Amino acid sequence: MNILVTGGRGYLGGRIARNFLDLGHTVSITTRQHVQEDLPVKSFKFIDPDWSSSSQLAKACEGIDVVIHTAGMNADDCLKNPDLALEFNGNATKRLAIASAESGVKKFIYISTAHVYSDPLVNFLDEDSPTQNQHPYATSHLLGEKGVLYSQNLGEMQRGVIRLSNVYGNPDDKNANCWKLVVNDMARQVTEHSSITLKTNGRQKRDFVSISDLLNFISGITEESFSFKQPQVINFGSGVSISLLNIASLISEISLTVFDFLPLIQTESQEILNEDLPLEYSSKYDLLIKKFRKNDMRKEIYELLIYCKNNFETGR
Repeated sequence: MNILVTGGRGYLGGRIARNFLDLGHTVSITTRQHVQEDLPVKSFKFIDPDWSSSSQLAKACEGIDVVIHTAGMNADDCLKNPDLALEFNGNATKRLAIASAESGVKKFIYISTAHVYSDPLVNFLDEDSPTQNQHPYATSHLLGEKGVLYSQNLGEMQRGVIRLSNVYGNPDDKNANCWKLVVNDMARQVTEHSSITLKTNGRQKRDFVSISDLLNFISGITEESFSFKQPQVINFGSGVSISLLNIASLISEISLTVFDFLPLIQTESQEILNEDLPLEYSSKYDLLIKKFRKNDMRKEIYELLIYCKNNFETGR
């Protein structure tokens, strides 16, 4: 298949694009970064479209079977510039979805976020739960979702919106913007400081899902044999909530195998921050998701620690 991955040098886009390339597909990526000299001969087609231009986006989609849209502003940048967040995460996503439909793309998958629901994510959440988070990161992604669903009126393109929970795992490029993600941050702290420091009391619960499980799921739903019955919004997570302190303890335990020492875990705050509120990040499509999800947290964390050791170890 011919696959277009937007944000193909970012964290999610980079891993998704590399995975499809390894599977033998022809992969184009949108990126504003310069092409790295160390990229393999068998590599990507690089595209840098004007996201405000519908005609340029349509040209980028010519001959493409599947578009996977991961490009977007992160939470910090959205807060700094809410108007730009609405323009890029929202309006540009709508333009891309319309351009894809008009260009004959067969499937369009938008990687959105679980954080459209609330802040913090608590209690039971499925696709019918109200979207109440007013942070610009959430509202701009929700606008992008609506743009994707609007495009259902154009052509026969299948559409899916994936509301992703807290993902973790190593990037394709160590310079990808992923080291503020809590599990990735903890793994890098072990490598560079031999310890893990939590900025809270560590009792807050989150749903953590590995990037490997996301890759399996994305690969599965892009196959020609899979069809979206209608434009679908799908919650994608592990389905299991775990506290920050427990995930830190697991990382510390696995670090003993990787580094031959047990990192110290410390907290900077004892402030009570909704730590007793439960979280069940659920999906009406759980039977579908379970076909691709392994929930092998130990394996993913081990590989993440090895990656950090190879790329960030400072020497002790």
